[in-house]
Amino acid sequence: MLLYPFLILLSCSGPSSSESEWLEIPVETGTTTTTTATTTVSTTTTTDTGYLEETGSTAIVPEAGDWGMAKPQILSDSCGVNTYQDVVDFVPKTLSIIDPTEDGFDLDDSSSCVLLDDHFVCDTQEASASTLGDTATMIIESTLSGDVKSSTLLDTWMDVVILECEGAGCFLIELALTFPCPIELQTQASKL
Repeated sequence: MLLYPFLILLSCSGPSSSESEWLEIPVETGTTTTTTATTTVSTTTTTDTGYLEETGSTAIVPEAGDWGMAKPQILSDSCGVNTYQDVVDFVPKTLSIIDPTEDGFDLDDSSSCVLLDDHFVCDTQEASASTLGDTATMIIESTLSGDVKSSTLLDTWMDVVILECEGAGCFLIELALTFPCPIELQTQASKL
C-alpha cells in the first residue's frame, strides 16, 4: 500500500485535513472570431466547472516503471504544520506506475488513478502515524492528482489532510494545531 513517507510524522505536530477535491479544469464554452483587413483576433470563453470533464481528445499515457519526484513546493499550509514538521517529507521521493492505459494507472499496487485526457486523480490514501513516544496517533488522508505533460513527465499536486489526533499525547499537539489541517504541495515527477 502506498503510504507516503510523511507517515513517519511529526514529533510535535499533527496532520491537517482538507476535503478531497476534483481537479478544476477550464472547459471551452464558446469561441468568437473577428476579422479585420490584416488581423484576426480569436477569443475563447471558459467556464471552470470544478469537475473532470471529457473533451474527446486522446489521453497521454504515462510510461510504466519508476518515477522520481522533484523537491515539492508548499502551496498552502493553513495550520502551520511546517513549523513543527518538514511537510516536504509528505511527498514520496519515488513512485511506481503500473499497468498504465488511456483510462488510468495504478501506483505501487496500492492506489488507482483515473486518467481523463491529460489530467489524473488518484484514490485517497488513509494512514496513521504515531508520535510523542506512541502517546499520540495522527490520522492522515492524502490525495495525489495532476497533469500528464508527456509520457515521461507529470505535474503533480498532493492534498494532505491531518484529520485528527487520538491518544493522551494529543493534548500537547492540540496546543499547536487545530484539526483538520490541510496542506497542499506541488512538484513534478519524471520517468527514471
